[in-house]
Amino acid sequence: MKNFFKIFNIVLLSIASISFHADPAFSYKTQVHRKISENGVEKSNKLDVSLINSGIMSVNDISDYIIIKGKSPSQWIEYGSEWEDDMQFYAYFSFYKLLYCHFYNPLSNMGYTAESIELGQSLIDRSVNPENEWAIQYAKLFYYSALTGNSTLLDGMYMRDGIKDNTLSIVGTTKMNLEEKEQFFAWMFQALGHTMHLIQDASVPAHTRNDLHNWSEPFEVRTKKFIAESLFSDPQTDPNIFLNSSSSIIAPYVFFDTGQLDDTSESPLSGAFQGLAEYSHANFLSNHTIFGFDLPEAPSWDENPPDYSDPKYVFEDENINLRDRKFIYMKSPYSDGVDHFVRCGILHLMPSPLEPTKAYYEVWYTVDDSRVNDDYAAQLIPRAVGYSAAFLDHFFRGQLEVSAVNVNDSAPEIDGSGTVTWLGSISHIKADVQNVSTLGDQAELIGPGSLIGITRYVLAGVENYSVSQEVTLSQAELMP
Repeated sequence: MKNFFKIFNIVLLSIASISFHADPAFSYKTQVHRKISENGVEKSNKLDVSLINSGIMSVNDISDYIIIKGKSPSQWIEYGSEWEDDMQFYAYFSFYKLLYCHFYNPLSNMGYTAESIELGQSLIDRSVNPENEWAIQYAKLFYYSALTGNSTLLDGMYMRDGIKDNTLSIVGTTKMNLEEKEQFFAWMFQALGHTMHLIQDASVPAHTRNDLHNWSEPFEVRTKKFIAESLFSDPQTDPNIFLNSSSSIIAPYVFFDTGQLDDTSESPLSGAFQGLAEYSHANFLSNHTIFGFDLPEAPSWDENPPDYSDPKYVFEDENINLRDRKFIYMKSPYSDGVDHFVRCGILHLMPSPLEPTKAYYEVWYTVDDSRVNDDYAAQLIPRAVGYSAAFLDHFFRGQLEVSAVNVNDSAPEIDGSGTVTWLGSISHIKADVQNVSTLGDQAELIGPGSLIGITRYVLAGVENYSVSQEVTLSQAELMP
């Protein structure tokens, strides 16, 4: 009986030397994080391509239908973006380890501070913290292990098993079976979800303006209750966000802070290339930091009711307890800002027999207002979706195109359905490889490093895979 095998996927893995580049504090409610992450996956341009190249799915599959350890890739990412908050409830995290770790002020480059002392660590530092098993560098190692079947680089790593509150220690091996490899694929997707959560937190003004809060933060409460589906449909980010003149800013830092906004800035940044923390800090207010920073700039106002014709204000009529009220909102002082930037007062009649048209004006600034938070959400949530999608595209952007595959220097057999098979056993495989990676819409070179070839194939009806030796290549050999 002849043995035959069908190669259905070849992966070339590049190991390049360059970097690809008090009360609990919560951000968006977990349901909102899941929704942002779900839509970030949907808007990603490279995730499905990577799943095909990795052999997780075929060109005819839909990623939502691919199940890995009980969840689709999107569901694992969503789970990670939710679990990043839920982790705060478990006793094995010390008070400073996580409680304050979802803040980042782009002016101080620090997380939450009290009297200029940072408590915990910033959300940027958490995203790359080697003590955080869901940090971005571990997502890369999970991916490497899943592709190669080699988990020795993670030997002894301590993992927390989600809601089950179980723990395990990875036992490194050089030859994982397919089921074991699936676990590392699942961990990789979950880790991406954790980093996406931190990126999304950078779109919440309270988290970039050093505003510690609890469950009742107005923007977060409003987005949980009254979030419009349309906000997810138009992600606001530029595919060229990473094309910046400063090579010192690498991922994931670039998603949070590009280093352009500081305490000398007189206005918010303009254009697409800015970190999400820079955008939310300089263009919006939070409940306890209204005009507490230089940006957004405070108005010069004598606390008299503004004239109805003043274009800097919006007037909204309300009937409260059978009394007419006129809510007064200040517009954002910036050209592309929101109409309901901050509520600054309520004007209503206080008639008396002697003064039947007397107006009484209550003055206070607040963002605890549905119109304000709806306007904020219309700007911030699409950005959170767009940056989440851009992060996935960045992670999966490396592509090596494989063509002219040849096994044993022999010709394959091709049946009527187009299935390609080779007879006999595998002695060697040859292929042409070209780097087709892009950064935004431009070609990206890969630095010197190593290549590993992974071939997945069916032999006598059983799925197998084999891994090549590492091949060290110079910069010249990796040129397109």
